[in-house]
Amino acid sequence: MLENNMRPKKVENVRVRKQNGEMAIFNILTADYFLLNETGVFIWKLCDGNHTIIEIVEKMKEEFEDFPSVEKATEDTQNLIQTLQEKELIEVLK
Repeated sequence: MLENNMRPKKVENVRVRKQNGEMAIFNILTADYFLLNETGVFIWKLCDGNHTIIEIVEKMKEEFEDFPSVEKATEDTQNLIQTLQEKELIEVLK
């Protein structure tokens, strides 16, 4: 389980491609990929190793008018980051 003070960071061997309003991210070493919607792209851009998970959620709260509860947004953000970590598209720093 990810903790809210962890800082996700993109791995270096990832390539990005925008298509049809989504973004595809692809690990060139493992061939893993993932498609991101608008919210996912917003989260992805903040996965720079400087922002904690809770800071990302706070920035989402500022950006999106249809923001769900903080609890739901935190859970969804943690789930996305966990998936990206499992696909070796990001690493999570403590």
